[in-house]
Amino acid sequence: MWKCILKSSSFLNKHLKLQIGNGKSARFWHDKWTTQGSLCVRFPAVYRACAQKFASVAELIEKGRVNCAFRRRLSGVEQFCNELGPCYGFEEGEDTVSMEGDFSVQRCYEMQLSDAVEVSFNKFLWKQFIPSKVNFMLWATFHNSLPIKDMLQHRGMEVQDSLCVLCKECDESTDHIFLHCPYTFGIWSHFMKAFGISWVSPANLLQCFEAWRLNALTGRAKKIWWNIVYAVFWHI
Repeated sequence: MWKCILKSSSFLNKHLKLQIGNGKSARFWHDKWTTQGSLCVRFPAVYRACAQKFASVAELIEKGRVNCAFRRRLSGVEQFCNELGPCYGFEEGEDTVSMEGDFSVQRCYEMQLSDAVEVSFNKFLWKQFIPSKVNFMLWATFHNSLPIKDMLQHRGMEVQDSLCVLCKECDESTDHIFLHCPYTFGIWSHFMKAFGISWVSPANLLQCFEAWRLNALTGRAKKIWWNIVYAVFWHI
């Protein structure tokens, strides 16, 4: 079912047309308010360095030019601003969304009714040997529903800052706090060394679980191995 939802959502986004009014409700990086698509996709390096990832168009455009704060010096910022060009034409009215092309509600409905394929992370959930609270936390994590700072900001909630509560160095996201944070990486490395394994931190949680399956352990050792991954996620 989740794959069907993603498929129909992709179809919907493809036909969305955002008309900028005052620019206050359109997200600068994530919404498709330019003719070439979302800026976070077109300029990923600049997006990662930006300190205002969920700001509106109105907040980051000043006198027709981008006025964005960056966490570090970035060589591609000037090229990004030049390619984006001047952004004039704000109006007093609200931003509006319309549909274009061959969009129809019927096509979206048909996609929802199509054969569903189980999402790959489902096989790691609801294990009998794992406490329900751990299974539920991972379910919320895989569905991007865990109240991490970047998700709270996405929902429009005000947070004191966007930095990781553990390292205070990078933006707090699910993958960062569970895998990439220096504090977290030290915890994973401790258990890896105990098994005599050298590793590189996976890009995301799903890759971490997929990599966890690639072992030749059997019996009690394999059971301990799987208990570790769930225990570490829960205690972090």
